[in-house]
Amino acid sequence: GVLDEHVQFLKRRHLCMLLICGSEGGEMTLLPKDEEREPIRFSTSQGQLIVFRHDKMTYSYQPRSSNDVVLQAWILSEPDQLQNLKLETTNQAFKDEIIGLLTGPKTPEGPQIDAIGLAVMFPAGADGVKDTFWAACMAGTDGC
Repeated sequence: GVLDEHVQFLKRRHLCMLLICGSEGGEMTLLPKDEEREPIRFSTSQGQLIVFRHDKMTYSYQPRSSNDVVLQAWILSEPDQLQNLKLETTNQAFKDEIIGLLTGPKTPEGPQIDAIGLAVMFPAGADGVKDTFWAACMAGTDGC
């Protein structure tokens, strides 16, 4: 679902680019994900392009003004390629678990059919009587 897509996005980010479009200055801190390395701090200014490996570090940005405009983009790795596999089992509970049906009613075993019904009721007693409904409409009645 949406959460899985977001987690995949987070995992695929490799290169982060920040373009400081409008700024009165600020401070950027690059925080290595390897805790043995020291953070890197520097001042920022308008027109700067900051590029770093997002898979190796993250960042913190402290603007001097609340009016700063910073454009952020990532270069992502290729998404995982999924292969369609055929699940050959007669165990319906196992199939339900594989496709994520963990709550709610269980899928019934055996052959299945779809039963669909449709019923229509017309005012003015027009059920099954040709032109009675349209005659009631022309007469301006609701058929009571």
